[in-house]
Amino acid sequence: MEPDELPEQAIVREFHEEFLVEVRVLRKVDFTYALSAERELHFFLLSAEHDPQVTHHSHDQIAWIREQSTLPGEVLPADLMALPVIWQALADVV
Repeated sequence: MEPDELPEQAIVREFHEEFLVEVRVLRKVDFTYALSAERELHFFLLSAEHDPQVTHHSHDQIAWIREQSTLPGEVLPADLMALPVIWQALADVV
C-alpha cells in the first residue's frame, strides 16, 4: 500500500496497474491472512462494469473460477483458506 492509502483504495489501484481493469469494491471479506507479524492480506469482493478481459503481464496464471470449478494449478495457501469465506460472502451479496 502507498502511504496514507486505505486497503480499499490499494486494491482498486492494483487491479488497474496490474491488470488494466477498472473495479470497485463491493465489500471487504471477513478474512485476513497473516503473512508475518507486520503484513496481512485482506480480501475484497470487487465488481467490474463489464466482463474484464484480463491480460496478465506480471503473473504466471490468472483464472476466473466458480464455487464448483476445479481449481487451476497451484493455489496460494492464503487463497485456498479464503475461498470458503469468499463463496459465503458472494452468496450473501446475491
